[in-house]
Amino acid sequence: MNSSPMTVLIRSATPADAPATLRLFRRAVRIGAAGLYSLPQRRAWAPARLPLAAWRTRQTRNLTLIAEIGGAIAGFAELRPDGHVHMLYTDPAFTRRGVGRALLAAGDEALAVRGVRHRSAWASAVSRAVFERAGYRITGRRVAARRGQRFLTFRVVR
Repeated sequence: MNSSPMTVLIRSATPADAPATLRLFRRAVRIGAAGLYSLPQRRAWAPARLPLAAWRTRQTRNLTLIAEIGGAIAGFAELRPDGHVHMLYTDPAFTRRGVGRALLAAGDEALAVRGVRHRSAWASAVSRAVFERAGYRITGRRVAARRGQRFLTFRVVR
């Protein structure tokens, strides 16, 4: 992908998007997080075997938004009805193009329509800056464990 600016289009996810968002999640963690997390951490975070059916169910249960650039899925966000941003991932081929910012803005709009005003997330070291640029502030830190690996995460709210 070249670095020329392109329009980020946001749409609601459909159940048919689940395979693509699962692949994007794995790419974002395994490639995009390589500079901040060890290989064992990335393998624990995005294991090779995640059940597609469970992934699809969770994405349809929550508000999942898809970002597209030039017809390709560039990222996605999964937001819970209480305003918690559960997932925010950008494909490594589309980083630094405003995908995360666009997804957070669209999520804000969609949740505001539903009367939800508070936003929160547990941000990774990778996504922390995206949240901060979107007006979130860090209110805490924790070390979370996943599949035998430990991860520093940041509580962000807006």
